[in-house]
Formats: sequence, C-alpha cells, structure tokens
Amino acid sequence: MTGFDRRTLFVRGAAVAGTVLLSGGAQVLAARGVAAAPGRRVQAPDNGGYGPLGPVPDMTTGLPLLHLPEGFSYASFGHAAAYAEMLGLPATGSDGFPTPDRHDGMAA
Repeated sequence: MTGFDRRTLFVRGAAVAGTVLLSGGAQVLAARGVAAAPGRRVQAPDNGGYGPLGPVPDMTTGLPLLHLPEGFSYASFGHAAAYAEMLGLPATGSDGFPTPDRHDGMAA
C-alpha cells in the first residue's frame, strides 16, 4: 500500500495551492518593484486631468519639497532627523522628542 489516503490528499493539495498562491503574489510584488525602480516615472495620461506637475513651496518651510499640479498646496508637520539637519530645521517635535523617521500618523 502506498499510504495515500484522504488526509494526505488534502495536505498535499493545500501545499500545492499555497505554493501557487504565494508564487503568484511574489510575481505581482516583483512587478510592482520594477515599476517603482528609481528613475522611472509613471504618471497617468494627461496627469488624470489635473494638469502638469511643478514645484510647489511647502506652506511651513517655504521649500519646494513636492511637485504638484497648479492650485494644490501642502504643509509639512515634521521632518526625520536626517532630513531636518539637511534642511536646517529642528530634528525634534514641539515636545522635544525626536521626530520618527517613518512617521505613520499613529503618534507611537
């Protein structure tokens, strides 16, 4: 007897299905990584109808940190220590604690 029963069928079937799903997911992630490679800009045709992009000064610092369509504005509220030093800004928040380098809005 080969020892191939219903349990073995389900276990091996789940392993094959998991491998197929994970390999497909890895391909999608790899394709996204290539699309986001440095030097390659991807933009919607006609920029989605918003017009051409141009440098826009930050309302907080006055420095043109982002390129946005005409009429758009933004305000920065914190800079990671490495960037703050480069911009000549304080590397700490108003509470004296360092600004996180990957700020996610959770205040953690």
